[in-house]
Amino acid sequence: MAKKLALLALMLVIYLAVPGQQADALKCMEQPNAEENVEHYDGVIVAQVEKITKVEHTNTLKLKVVQSFKNVQETSIKVYENADWGTSEAGESYLFYLKQDNGKWELPLCSPTKPLDKAADDLAFLQDREIPLNIDPSGPIQLLDDNIQIKSVKDMESASHLAAANSTPSGEKFSFPWKYAAIPLGIVGFAAYGVIRIRAVRRRN
Repeated sequence: MAKKLALLALMLVIYLAVPGQQADALKCMEQPNAEENVEHYDGVIVAQVEKITKVEHTNTLKLKVVQSFKNVQETSIKVYENADWGTSEAGESYLFYLKQDNGKWELPLCSPTKPLDKAADDLAFLQDREIPLNIDPSGPIQLLDDNIQIKSVKDMESASHLAAANSTPSGEKFSFPWKYAAIPLGIVGFAAYGVIRIRAVRRRN
């Protein structure tokens, strides 16, 4: 136990010695509220950890983004965290507070990231700050039934033609329903014939 505490103290000293990290270190000792966290961190999202890949001392997290509250609009992102101190688990969902460095998302050591079931207070504050996610138009979209898929936006026209073709049974063409018109046409013809016969009789007389 003493060795672990000594190691933690040493890492904290090293962390403080790095330029620009003092403010982040203070965040570990303080307990900022949700408003301060949103202001301090570059990205705030609710996401599920789909996969964790470890390379030396770095974990690469593949996240499926469910909700975003700041600066993230992709539905899938990669996040890097320290493999020795990271606590993320594959399959679990979290409220992530992220930093961005040279275009890469990072999960800092002192981030107030927490499991989703323990983030009720933060989510209550964030509920009016949600931003829309960009849905990838090249991804498959279910249409009409399970046997028809649109793989891209360009396929929509062909899918609509396919839907129209499926709505008409094969081998059957649209035609005027003459059989339903036969009876009224017969009545009209019979009446016309009767009028002609009456006029013919009158002419003879």
